[in-house]
Amino acid sequence: MRYIGKQPRIFAARLEQQDGPWSLALMCSNCFDKVYVTSIGNKPLARIIPGERGDMTGQVQPPRLVTLSVTYSM
Repeated sequence: MRYIGKQPRIFAARLEQQDGPWSLALMCSNCFDKVYVTSIGNKPLARIIPGERGDMTGQVQPPRLVTLSVTYSM
């Protein structure tokens, strides 16, 4: 895991016609496809021995997501 406690950035771009009905949006979250762990903790009911490896649990964010949205307004 590379980053702990950092949130992936979200990038977005939107194009619209000035007097037209069309709009286009491109959104990307976690664009560089890094592994993000937002929290780490001890596994519930796990036996913890100081100085030894123990059972841990963590929340991993989803991989790269690219979304394209095309809208036509009537």
